[in-house]
Amino acid sequence: MFELAEYSGLLTLFLIASFPIFTSPIGLGGMLVLISFMLVVQLAMYFSGWYAYILFLVYIGGLLVLFIYVCMVSSNYRLSASPKVVVPVVLRVLVASVLVTGATSTKILGFSGWESGGALSLGLFIGLVILLLVAFLAVARIITGGSVAGSIAVSVGTT
Repeated sequence: MFELAEYSGLLTLFLIASFPIFTSPIGLGGMLVLISFMLVVQLAMYFSGWYAYILFLVYIGGLLVLFIYVCMVSSNYRLSASPKVVVPVVLRVLVASVLVTGATSTKILGFSGWESGGALSLGLFIGLVILLLVAFLAVARIITGGSVAGSIAVSVGTT
């Protein structure tokens, strides 16, 4: 049986894996908001809630400014998803859900160091920074007239 933390982690991985499906600014902006919300939910479960709330407000504020700018610059994109990309993403999520086990048991907000925010995870912070960098590169690719899904699929396939 999965715990709440494993479900939210799996949903976050699904959202990150389905990021290349969308090619329109509205779809990409929506995915970024959902991904950042799920990461902040995980931060709130493992660490203090105030840090996650402040991080969410700052991060979403920057995303909204970026999102509004991109929508004004490129307003003629349709919201669509490519079936060629949807099927592999769904298959990867199904495989990941099979592989996730209940072996990692953690206490949520169980220690005073975690509650006070003294032992914040550098890995989650770096993950959010990398996600923001990928969003910036996707926006730059959209503005220059290229396709986001093709460039991300090519870069993932060559790694």
